[in-house]
Amino acid sequence: EGWTYVRTTTWLWVVVLAFGALNMIQSGALHTLGPVLAKNTDAIGESGWGLILSAEALGFLLCSLALMRLPMRRPLRAGMIGIAALGLPMLALGIAPVLAAGMVGAFIGGLGTEVFSLAWNLAMQEHVPDEMLSRAYSYDALGSFVAIPLGQLAFGPLGHVFGVQDVMLVSGVVYVLICAAALT
Repeated sequence: EGWTYVRTTTWLWVVVLAFGALNMIQSGALHTLGPVLAKNTDAIGESGWGLILSAEALGFLLCSLALMRLPMRRPLRAGMIGIAALGLPMLALGIAPVLAAGMVGAFIGGLGTEVFSLAWNLAMQEHVPDEMLSRAYSYDALGSFVAIPLGQLAFGPLGHVFGVQDVMLVSGVVYVLICAAALT
């Protein structure tokens, strides 16, 4: 019953499918290659990578506080636009790996991630029948997270062959394009 519900609910399977690819890219580019790029870039360094991750966390926190007071209309649209912002740190680091750009991109990405998080849960709670909710969330988790290990395994060799900075840039572009495709 759960599988039938998910595959016949277009907005649900489209976002889950998109997140399979988005999470693969994020885990591969940002979380696997990001530390390598930071360590090998004098302008960032290892401590700079910590600052970039902290900027993202600050974005999460501030957006959470703001969203407690703001109504959200059209949650799926807001969420997909928000999560597209997570492509910004990849784009920033791919274009010019400097600390300030990485921090700004990560901060905005953190804001957008939190918008998506709230929007997705709101959409699920409002539009999925109660008797299907746990099943829909189960398929959501499976589809969204299944490709993360693939990203972690594949992006190291991709960075080695094509260059870490170039892979980061292409990843950011593809990330944003997937978000745009899901919006359509």
